[in-house]
Amino acid sequence: MIRAQVGLNALPRLHRYQEYMRARSVTFLGVLLAVTSCCRQLAAQEPASRDQLTLDASLLAATLSSARRTGSDKLVGVGIGVGYEFNIRMVYGEPWGRKSAEVAHIEMFERLETPGRWQYDLGVKVAVDVHTAQVASEATVGGFLGGYIAPMWGGRHFRIGPRLQAGTYWTSARPSLRLSITPLTARLFLTF
Repeated sequence: MIRAQVGLNALPRLHRYQEYMRARSVTFLGVLLAVTSCCRQLAAQEPASRDQLTLDASLLAATLSSARRTGSDKLVGVGIGVGYEFNIRMVYGEPWGRKSAEVAHIEMFERLETPGRWQYDLGVKVAVDVHTAQVASEATVGGFLGGYIAPMWGGRHFRIGPRLQAGTYWTSARPSLRLSITPLTARLFLTF
């Protein structure tokens, strides 16, 4: 009789032990999965690429630029562009009706990336322009030397924004002050 009582008492203990081991195994497996998933980097946590190749385009102009990362949120680069950039410009002392078309330019810039969707380019630009008056046969060559700021908003591969330029503008021996705004520029990030 005593043996029968010991055998009956052992079954609930064995059942409790099996439940305890099952719970312990599930807990261990959960902890193991949590630790291994935390060790893996997410796409947003991956380090940004060291170089950026971008194409900035406005209505009839394009700029190809290359930038190298110098900090976690800063890049330094150069660009070269061609074409007629549609802009609203104000030139001190220039008669009304005179037009200019940018033929080519070279720029050096610093690109600042913010944690949000904004990116700011601060740069120096040298451009060659062709200037015309009311008569197209009176075209003269001129230039621009100055700085610019270009705030861009968008996603990982495409951004848009304006560009504000200020600097020295010349068509003859006498330079003058120029301010211009390009209302919309699109930036495409090229990856390879």
